[in-house]
Amino acid sequence: MSLHRLFVWFAAFALLAPLLTAQETPGTPAPPDPDESILIDEPKGASGSPAADPLVNDALGWLARHQEADGSWSSKEYLRRCLSERACATAEWDGASPDEHRAGLTGLALLAFLEAGTTPASTVDFPRPGGVIRSGACVQKAVDWLRQSQDADGCIGGQKTAKYMYDAAIGTCALSEYAAATKDPAALGAAQRAADFLCSAQNPGKGWRYTKRCGDNDTSVTGWCVLALKAAEQAGCKVPGAAFEGAAGWFDEVTDPNYFKVGYTTRGTGQVVTTENMDYANHPALEALAVTCRLLMGQNIDAAPIAQAVGPVVSDFPSWDMSKKSTDFYYWFWGTRAFQLYDAPTGPGWANWAIPLKAALVSHQIKPEKPGLSASCDTGSWPPVGRWCFEGGRVYSTAINCLTLVTLLKNGVPEEVPVAAPQGAGAPPAVAAETSVQERLSRQKVSLDFLDTPPADVLDFLSEISGCNFVLDPVAAEEVQDKVSLKVRDLPLDKALKLLLTPLGLDFLAEDGIVYISDETGLNSYRTRRIESKLNSLNVTLNFQSAPLSEVISFLNDFSEVSFIFDSSVPDSTQERQVTLQIRNASLRDTLSALMRTVGCRFEVQPATVVIVQATALAPDSSQPVRRAYSLARLGIGLEPTAVIGLIGKVEPSLAGKVQFDEPTGCLVIEAPESVHASVMSTLRELAGTRKEK
Repeated sequence: MSLHRLFVWFAAFALLAPLLTAQETPGTPAPPDPDESILIDEPKGASGSPAADPLVNDALGWLARHQEADGSWSSKEYLRRCLSERACATAEWDGASPDEHRAGLTGLALLAFLEAGTTPASTVDFPRPGGVIRSGACVQKAVDWLRQSQDADGCIGGQKTAKYMYDAAIGTCALSEYAAATKDPAALGAAQRAADFLCSAQNPGKGWRYTKRCGDNDTSVTGWCVLALKAAEQAGCKVPGAAFEGAAGWFDEVTDPNYFKVGYTTRGTGQVVTTENMDYANHPALEALAVTCRLLMGQNIDAAPIAQAVGPVVSDFPSWDMSKKSTDFYYWFWGTRAFQLYDAPTGPGWANWAIPLKAALVSHQIKPEKPGLSASCDTGSWPPVGRWCFEGGRVYSTAINCLTLVTLLKNGVPEEVPVAAPQGAGAPPAVAAETSVQERLSRQKVSLDFLDTPPADVLDFLSEISGCNFVLDPVAAEEVQDKVSLKVRDLPLDKALKLLLTPLGLDFLAEDGIVYISDETGLNSYRTRRIESKLNSLNVTLNFQSAPLSEVISFLNDFSEVSFIFDSSVPDSTQERQVTLQIRNASLRDTLSALMRTVGCRFEVQPATVVIVQATALAPDSSQPVRRAYSLARLGIGLEPTAVIGLIGKVEPSLAGKVQFDEPTGCLVIEAPESVHASVMSTLRELAGTRKEK
């Protein structure tokens, strides 16, 4: 697999994701902007169009109409720019954020214009009552505002807010992209000072967090700083290599060496929970972020932290489904960046990602009712209904999604997943996006002729022609020194792979978008890790009333696609024992543990299955309350106890007003049935190592 061309605009959008909150009612709508550099009496034509696609043009038009007179964008004041009072206030988070991160939001909106090709010289006009708004003037005023916000240390937006590093990184990224596009020496100087500040703010040998050299690190802020510094480097700024070395070290520190899940503030803290978005589905956004940054920093695309971390993203494609609360523009942005660098524009990962993402963005952007300016002020925008939209409202959702849409269009969105024709054979039929790896291996026929060739070279060739992700276990690879000779004609790829690997003492496992290759020990270890990962990452909601244990286990089997079997030690009477279990949003592991305690069993994870074995005499009825204490310090939870109690009450309403905090011991004391304790434990594990905000 080859690393495709690098786009360094790095929409710092999600920088913005963990940023803003509060609610204020905007005042009366602003009249058309009197600044003649922005508002023009007559349209001047479409030369220098920022994007040929009308959907992108509509999004930029919405941003232009809602830009402040001073050139900035605001997360709450934008409603005053509407064509009629609160015309865009149609979603819960419209105008509901504070204004302390205006620099970050302005940088994000500016990046949307820049990525679409807009410069101060652009003469595309966006209609507005009283005239039109010149696109190039929008860019110039935003750049001027960002430069004026830069303090003496070079920090864009200043250092007065609690999380100013987000603003600093977004602003650095935007000014760097502008300097690269225009070759403006003044902008390049401002970008250099901004990059110097980011480097001075880095924790020595590690990453970044909310403020300068605060001693704490988190993967989100670190990712945005890497993007910003890469943008500055691309523009011609000097960036010391130590900055990227420290960031790479931080990613290594928080990446699990077995599952390759990426943590937030420490290893194992991948999910960030807030009161406002805890109902939304969790996605592997930090895995996508880490893959992107590792590739930008020049790491080997076939290295395990990249090839393995991309796996969860491969199996979690974009979906705009409000019933499942699956919308997450932050994740969509990072996933697009990761696949853009990983195998765009022709690889299967890119195609499988880009097809559903484009469908989601196009179908949910608010369309004009007629050519030109629509009667609807929100035309061109996306409603702020995603996981992080409580942070930045409609400006956030529109700027992020515009950036992502432009990237999709630049790289191309195929109708089907492309599969290259194998050497010596006719082109196989295109494989649809939903085709599994197993099906692809069995369908595609190959003709091969290799003589004394290193196995890794053969696998690289098979990966290229099949469009599949091949991962060779590095431990097994070190033990394989032999070269291979193989000549086959019109043989299914899975059979050819068997002929290749068997003499080497290797085999393969195809699942979750990956073909994993190792010896028997390595494959068993991989299977076990996959099951352990599902037990930890899948959340379950159950409501069984007097149901046989076997029925509950069958449901968990179908839900998780993990094979559960009863050991011979478990009598039929136990398998058919009636259980009552009510669990809300608990991990599969905690759910299974609670279930096993009610029937006197335990479970063991084996390479291909989870085995249920008899452990003790039958336990008492699971509906009986059990009193337990949970130490917040031992769990690594930094939130105030009252905040934790509030979150528990939201996850498990039956505990509202019943959770006590024992101050001398620092423990939450809860008396509840086992099933409720399982939900509590899952919630506390998600909070481990986090603060309230990202």
